[in-house]
Amino acid sequence: MLKDQIEKQRKLFENEPNQTVHNNKYVTPKPLIEFLQSEIYHKFLQCLHDYCQELFRLENRQGDLEEEAKARKLDTPPVLPSEKKKLNEKAKLLANAYSWIVFTNKSINDTQMSQCHSFMQFKSKILSN
Repeated sequence: MLKDQIEKQRKLFENEPNQTVHNNKYVTPKPLIEFLQSEIYHKFLQCLHDYCQELFRLENRQGDLEEEAKARKLDTPPVLPSEKKKLNEKAKLLANAYSWIVFTNKSINDTQMSQCHSFMQFKSKILSN
């Protein structure tokens, strides 16, 4: 599904020149289109989708539990540790995918780059945030 949408957008911009503005409309640069087609970006989008889906599922479940607790005049039950663990696992996968994007595209300045010499250093900094 994600790949289909990206391919559709790529076809719209395929014949556009590599510039920022053309005839008063914004044009996507070709290097960006190539990045959007990359497997690393698709993996990031899939991880982001999975994380958001799990987060919304957890929020909806908690809302249902709160309503049920109000109806029974009970305390709201806490989020189960297993539910939190699932969400944290999805967050780690998302952080891992994002750190690969940062590492492979070096979208950081030279000072930050001089402090990181491997993917594991990028990953540990991103996961610690």
